[in-house]
Amino acid sequence: MPSDGPTPATTSDDLFDLPVGEFVKARDALVRRRKADGAKEEAATVKALRRPTMAAWAVNQVVRSNPEVGDRLVTTAADIQRAQRRALSGVRDDRLREASVARRRLVEELVDQAAEILAASGATPAAHLDDVGQTFEAATTDPDVAARVAQGRLSAPIHPSTDFTAVAGLATVAPTDSAATEQADAGAGDQADDADEEVARQRRAAIRALQVAQGRADASRARAETAREDAARLEDKAARAMRTVERARTRAAEAAAAAERAATAARDLAAQADAAVATAADAAAAADADASEVDRARAALDDLA
Repeated sequence: MPSDGPTPATTSDDLFDLPVGEFVKARDALVRRRKADGAKEEAATVKALRRPTMAAWAVNQVVRSNPEVGDRLVTTAADIQRAQRRALSGVRDDRLREASVARRRLVEELVDQAAEILAASGATPAAHLDDVGQTFEAATTDPDVAARVAQGRLSAPIHPSTDFTAVAGLATVAPTDSAATEQADAGAGDQADDADEEVARQRRAAIRALQVAQGRADASRARAETAREDAARLEDKAARAMRTVERARTRAAEAAAAAERAATAARDLAAQADAAVATAADAAAAADADASEVDRARAALDDLA
C-alpha cells in the first residue's frame, strides 16, 4: 500500500498496524522520541523490534483486524490437545476427529483472509501463504503459540514442530476430563506389561504422524486453492488482454485499408492534376498560335490600306 511517508506511531504496538514498508522509519522515529523523553530502556526495547516479513505481517493483520480470531486460535489449540490426551489414554470417541476438522476449517478461513489482505497490499499471495498457513497450523495445535499469534506482533512466521513435540508430550499427563478417561487410567495400573507399553508407544507415534500429515495436507490444500484462484485470475487477465490485442489488430487493419484507399485516391488526383496541367499547356500553346495568326491577319490588312 503506497504512502507519502511513515505514519507516526505513539506506541510499539502501533508499529504492527503499519504497512511493512513503513515499519523501520516509524520505529526509528519512535525510538528518537522515547530517547528525547528520557525513556532510554523503552527506546532500546523498541529499537530491538524487527520488521515483519510479509507472511508475519499478513498473520498480524488477520488477528489485529478481528480480536476474536486470537480467542478462536487459543480455544482450538486447547480442544485439539484435550482430544489428543483422550485418544492417547485409550478413550475411543469422535472428539479428536471433530476437533481436527474444526481446526482445519479455521486454518483455511484464516489463510483465505490473509490472502485477501496480501492481495490488497499489492503483494503476491502465493509467495507467502505457505508461511502463513504453517503459522496458523502451529497456533491451532499449541495454546502457547496461539497466545503469541493472538498478540498480532509477529516479526517472522512460526512453523509447527515436525513431530508436534509439545502436543505429544501431553500424552504423559494423566487425563481427567471424563469418567471414561478415568476408567481407562484405572485399568492401566502399574502391572502393565511390555506389550501394553509398546502398544501405547505405537499409538502415540501414530497420532503424531497423523497430525504431521494432516498439517501438511492442510497447508498443501490451502496453497493449491490459492494457486487455482491465482491461475483463474491470470487466465481472465490474459483473455482480456487477447481481446484488447484483437481489437487493436482490427483497428490497425482498418486504418491500413483506409490509408491504402487514401493513397490510391491521392494517386488518382495526382494523375488528374498532371492531365489538367498538360491540357492547360496545350490550350496555352493553341492560344499563342491563334494570337500569332491574328497578328498576321492584322498586318496583312494594314498592308492593303
